[in-house]
Amino acid sequence: MPRRPVEMRVVSRRSAYTTRFRALFVALIVVGLAGPARAGGRASPGVLREVFLEGSGAPRRAGASDPGVAVSPEPESPAVTYDVAKQNDLELSRASMPTLPPHAVPVDVRMDVASFPDTTAVSAARQAPSVHEEFRSGKTLVWCKSFLLSDLLSQAGDAGGGGEKMSVVAVEPLPGSPDVHHMHLHVCDEGSSAFEAHRTLYENENENENDARRPKTCLPPSWTPGSGCHGTAWTFLPGQEPVRFPEGVGFTVGGEDGDGDDLAVRRVVLEVHYDGADEMRGRADRSGLRLWATSDWKTDARERVGLLSVADPFARLPQNLPAGERDVRYVTHCPPGCTSTFAKPMRVFASMTHAHLRARHVLTSVGTPDPRTGLVSVADDGGDVSGGANNASSAWRVVVAASDDAGAFSHDRQKFEPANFSIQPGDALRTECRYDTSAASSSIPFGPATSQEMCMQVFLYYPKQREFLCGYYDERKFWCGDAEGHVPREGVDAAAYAETCEVRRDGGDEPETTETCADAEARTAVVSEKNAHGEGVVMRR
Repeated sequence: MPRRPVEMRVVSRRSAYTTRFRALFVALIVVGLAGPARAGGRASPGVLREVFLEGSGAPRRAGASDPGVAVSPEPESPAVTYDVAKQNDLELSRASMPTLPPHAVPVDVRMDVASFPDTTAVSAARQAPSVHEEFRSGKTLVWCKSFLLSDLLSQAGDAGGGGEKMSVVAVEPLPGSPDVHHMHLHVCDEGSSAFEAHRTLYENENENENDARRPKTCLPPSWTPGSGCHGTAWTFLPGQEPVRFPEGVGFTVGGEDGDGDDLAVRRVVLEVHYDGADEMRGRADRSGLRLWATSDWKTDARERVGLLSVADPFARLPQNLPAGERDVRYVTHCPPGCTSTFAKPMRVFASMTHAHLRARHVLTSVGTPDPRTGLVSVADDGGDVSGGANNASSAWRVVVAASDDAGAFSHDRQKFEPANFSIQPGDALRTECRYDTSAASSSIPFGPATSQEMCMQVFLYYPKQREFLCGYYDERKFWCGDAEGHVPREGVDAAAYAETCEVRRDGGDEPETTETCADAEARTAVVSEKNAHGEGVVMRR
């Protein structure tokens, strides 16, 4: 039988198990109980577990036909893996999360597209020179829909069990097809321009002819200054499984503005990125998220869960990846100048990596800078130091657990993995993304299109804070906070935590050689263009 979805809960310091939980599982694999993996040696009470059944095999994909049937990495057809009827079977959903409270009710935040429109008809908004060809042609569509969660809670109440304010204790992704590249659930303020703009799906909502309807252009609200949206409550990536939060950790939904709960999620914009949208014409789509919620929000959301995106949060890195190379390494940072703004330590209990088709390895480390120099030391070989309490307090420590393949990354299996560490105010984070561009005939820029590249790490943590982004923005500042939040590149942040991109080549019998990405690209570059952000960069050989 297949592996069950990811479950997370707070572990008792006296016992890793209780009699009640033993009754639920045949076999339970506990990850990360051996000791703290935190910078600074402080143990985190949160731990993430994956629950296996006897004879477990491949993980169940979200929306799989049957939780008792393993789904191959390359399903035979979308109808098998992304069966909406099976997704709507709440008994299957509950069975996939054995520790889901029996009184939890589903709150579905989903697209409702009866017939997918023709995306190849170019609208004025998609004709701008800075828009990537995948978007101009209609191959890629980013579509958004607004939801007032109090309305959805009322519907849950009509079905029995809903309330005016509830606590989300688990999230179940419901991708409508393998064409769904990602989904974000953006949290927006009262009066948000993005929320108002995406109450409807089409530019010409009153058009009755489906092929004549034009989907509204959607810029991801939480990365767009002035949108009135300031972060995401959730991010879905391909291969993600349902997630059950640790006991007592969640986020509240509903309630009223001004009720004193500033962290409550009331207005959301669901963003869905479709690849192959030009081939979806006429198909129905119900992609979205299922929020499992309880009415005892004061107990079930004692600690509010937050989401922090680090490294290159929105594909703005300026240096292209040179083509024809087997080992290209891009290093980015979340600098101490940003984390020093954290009000409290962030206790991270899960991590998820995002990159595109040429990424091979992604490693993230945390370091506590030496108070005298502001620097984080490195291992003798120039790399990271694995482990925790026995290492020097100012050394880099790998916190996204490396597998036997040294952090091997798969584009189709981007799910939340166990993590157990804290980010203290003043710490630094370092993310290294490694790429294989040997099959590429031209340089690869960073950007939102799947044919471009990304380098991003997403953490689930508690207690929730205002910071949502921490990493590269441009040559003058780092992202820190929301889309409008930054810290300047100055002092040690500028000198020690800048980005680097280099090509490494195996010299065979000779020593390994390195070259900067800029030099490697310049040797063969003949054409200069602009990337997705309108910045002048070299794109082709």
